Amino acid sequence: MFEDLAQVPEDFGVLKHVRLTEFEPGWVTAVRFQFESGVLTIEEDGSGDTIRWHLSHSADSIDETPSAWSWMLSSRVRWVWVLTNHRGYRDALQLELSRDGQSTYVQFLVEGSRLRIYRLEGLVT
Repeated sequence: MFEDLAQVPEDFGVLKHVRLTEFEPGWVTAVRFQFESGVLTIEEDGSGDTIRWHLSHSADSIDETPSAWSWMLSSRVRWVWVLTNHRGYRDALQLELSRDGQSTYVQFLVEGSRLRIYRLEGLVT
């Protein structure tokens, strides 16, 4: 199951578009990343406690990227982490996005049937 995520940094290429799915404004239930050679969808699994993902080589294209997400366009995924909390729930996924030698980490955490999305910054370099 986790092996499929290796396709993202190895095969998907540059990020072209991002689409959010919202239950209501501010309540994100899924994020879809359209890369040059594939699509990664991250979503909560419906139980409110677990994250899941889907990979595809879909040809359908996303038209627009929300302006708050435009900073990540043209990035490549360097690393993917699947996180499990202390109660054994697989409830988060983290991406390292890289562009022009600079990396940014984005974390997707399932909390109460929604995705909380964080842009992480280092405390010590």
